[in-house]
Amino acid sequence: MVLTVATDGDVEAVAGAVDELGGSVLEKLRFDMLEISISEDRIADLDELNAVTSMNAEGELRFAAGRGSEGN
Repeated sequence: MVLTVATDGDVEAVAGAVDELGGSVLEKLRFDMLEISISEDRIADLDELNAVTSMNAEGELRFAAGRGSEGN
């Protein structure tokens, strides 16, 4: 599944979380936005890593900078 991912500026942390889950970054769209490819069944795992703070109706995920697998 290809998703547009909005970050809070820390694209490296987001890319690392995506990579940990077997996904890949397809393109850096701008300084705070990535296009990623990830298995649909792994999207929930992003939330378990505390990497995702919200997902809108268009499938855009919002990541919190620097949270990654560190937790809250």
